[in-house]
Amino acid sequence: MATTDHTSDDLISEFQHQIIEDDPSLKDLVHTTFEKLDQMFDLAYAALKLNSAEIEKEIIELRDEVDFLQQRMIRKILLASRSSQEEERGSLINMILLSNQFRRLAGSAERMAQLRALITAFDQGAICDPGEENILLYRILQLPDRQTEIDLDQMEQQTGRMVLAIRREHRFLFDLAETIEPRSGDILICRTIDPAEEAMKLFMNERQIGYELWKNQI
Repeated sequence: MATTDHTSDDLISEFQHQIIEDDPSLKDLVHTTFEKLDQMFDLAYAALKLNSAEIEKEIIELRDEVDFLQQRMIRKILLASRSSQEEERGSLINMILLSNQFRRLAGSAERMAQLRALITAFDQGAICDPGEENILLYRILQLPDRQTEIDLDQMEQQTGRMVLAIRREHRFLFDLAETIEPRSGDILICRTIDPAEEAMKLFMNERQIGYELWKNQI
């Protein structure tokens, strides 16, 4: 009797079930992932342009599919590495790095779509009501002489602010690493449901970073 990766079809989506059944080659998985990413960025632009929550939900579903494809790619790479020659293993390592980049790109497209909330935030200013998801903008005013880094996971845990993107000069930075090196003039675009500023103030003061709530358009 044939087996699958899951004990119940109810636990997986129709897309995942089809991938498991078809068992595409590594090359086909890469091609499918490229197509999914292309679709994600097109939809992210549409979500921003139309301020559409429905399109954003579609992007989240595509993100799940890209994550699943990446897992399948890693599995095939690991299986291939068992029987590969020494000279082939470098190519397999590059494929692992490529699959990780796919996942990062998917995350960037999702964060782009989440920025649609800025459309209303610009009109309303930096207003955050308790229990409601809002966008807050923080402009970096001053940095200490030493090199300063911000751990984004730590910032979210301690302040309730998730950095979606950074506006630096005339461009947006979406594909953020786990830690960032802020520059004077940067605008941090953050999502939060907590209007209280005390935790954010403490977090930035500990790092000697001067900042202000930014209420203008960016």
